[in-house]
Amino acid sequence: MSQPPRRIAPGPPGHFFLGNLREFRSDVLSLVVNASATYGDVVRCRLGPKIVHLINHPDLISQVLQKRAANYDKQTRSSAAIRAISGDSLLTSNGTTWKLRRRMNQPAFHHHRIAGFAEKMTAETAAMLDRWKSQSTGATLDIASEMSRLTYSIVGRTLFSFDTGEDSAAVENAMRVMLPHVFARLGNIFNPPAWFPTAGNRRFTHALADVDRVVYRIIREHRRTCGTPEASDDL
Repeated sequence: MSQPPRRIAPGPPGHFFLGNLREFRSDVLSLVVNASATYGDVVRCRLGPKIVHLINHPDLISQVLQKRAANYDKQTRSSAAIRAISGDSLLTSNGTTWKLRRRMNQPAFHHHRIAGFAEKMTAETAAMLDRWKSQSTGATLDIASEMSRLTYSIVGRTLFSFDTGEDSAAVENAMRVMLPHVFARLGNIFNPPAWFPTAGNRRFTHALADVDRVVYRIIREHRRTCGTPEASDDL
């Protein structure tokens, strides 16, 4: 029996060698929005030699992430780049490893736990607004920085029962280095190995060390209070 012909999703044509890589590097949001509006629910893009697909319809996303998730592993270039930050985490792991980590994290996301997040989120937001009010009239606020700081403080309170405090600034500064570095590597056809001491790799390594110091301090604090009345039931 002959196989049905393969269907190739439509997508922007791009450069004969680079494909859509230049658009990806210069303005990825415009590439995604315009390609989705022009080509529909499944869009095929080429980033140099790599073929990627943009999935836009909720039903199709459900197929990939839920109903047929076993058909789609995470051994991808993007997962490898993210793994440099997160390690072999829920974001990047597959199969048995993913299931084990998912079960370990599941209690932190039960409905009764999530319902309790609202109070902490409200408190952190109120603290941010109070800090804004204390600023002198006419002062300028960096909203991107403020929102990042709020995000880190909420994550610290809700998932780790930890006051990030001044660590928020350290994490924010580190992420300002790490995320662009990872994204830049995705937009390159060739990348030097992560261990090669380029200026970018050195900046990334130092930023990652700053985040690690915060993370390991949280771990040490939880180990110190384990089995005591101070202990918390979270991630």
